[in-house]
Amino acid sequence: DSGVDWIGKFPAEWTFAELKMFCKVNNGKEIANEVDKETEGAISVYGSGGVFKYTDNYMFDGTTVMFGRKGTLGKPLYVTGKVWVVDTMYYLTYSPNLIPKFNYYQLWAFDWVPHITQTALPSIVASQIVACKFAIPSLQEQQEIIDFLDRKCAEIDTLIAKKTALLEEMESYKKSVIYEYVTGKKEVK
Repeated sequence: DSGVDWIGKFPAEWTFAELKMFCKVNNGKEIANEVDKETEGAISVYGSGGVFKYTDNYMFDGTTVMFGRKGTLGKPLYVTGKVWVVDTMYYLTYSPNLIPKFNYYQLWAFDWVPHITQTALPSIVASQIVACKFAIPSLQEQQEIIDFLDRKCAEIDTLIAKKTALLEEMESYKKSVIYEYVTGKKEVK
């Protein structure tokens, strides 16, 4: 038993340690130059809500997990490639013992609420997050869990897309029925 509500029990052979043993928190900063999205080589600039502008330079190149410092909180992002991160966001760099995508899924399951400051502009203090204990399996098990979750999430996303398309179709049908009756093309019987 981990003694942590959101984790509960986990296999005894897994490591249970503070997240900071496996990764380092990095702060974002403001960009020097903004460019148009269509500019060749434009680099995505991430804030707590995701990509919101572009620049011609990068601060990190690789795979990272980001989470909001202020603004949008409790919604980590998994990103690969060249990026710039502004000061409303943290990004993590990892030791070889923790696969970033596994940590991304952990942070999706993580209970962020107790760590959000109760100030005028709610925020997260990264040192509090990485001081929390996480259950870390072997690299092989991490990859197996990632593969399983990737498959399941893709299935769920496909179902959501189908249901969203059906809802849009029904909304369109509803509008056409309303139009036909309010314009007199059909009569109520």
